[in-house]
Amino acid sequence: MIRLIEVTQENISNGVMGCSNSCAIARALRREYDPTYSEDNQLDIEVEIEYGEPLLYVSNKQLDVDDSQYKFLKKFINDFDNGEDVQPFTLKIREEVRL
Repeated sequence: MIRLIEVTQENISNGVMGCSNSCAIARALRREYDPTYSEDNQLDIEVEIEYGEPLLYVSNKQLDVDDSQYKFLKKFINDFDNGEDVQPFTLKIREEVRL
């Protein structure tokens, strides 16, 4: 199953550069995976680049990003963290379907 996550202009405008749990992508992931977010009750959400690969985590579970987005995602994260202009996009996450 593919989950589509909208990284909106609001996420970009309110995101914190260089902050793995409050950047634009992390804010979009939180909206999708942690809709009951509060300061006292929240999921751990992390977005980072490690060894040149973009990694996304929700509650210590690594999300499976669509292969076609790796290069774009890495550039988006680097550009966002460096204060470059970035645009909204749709992130594709592959999730296992358990029967």
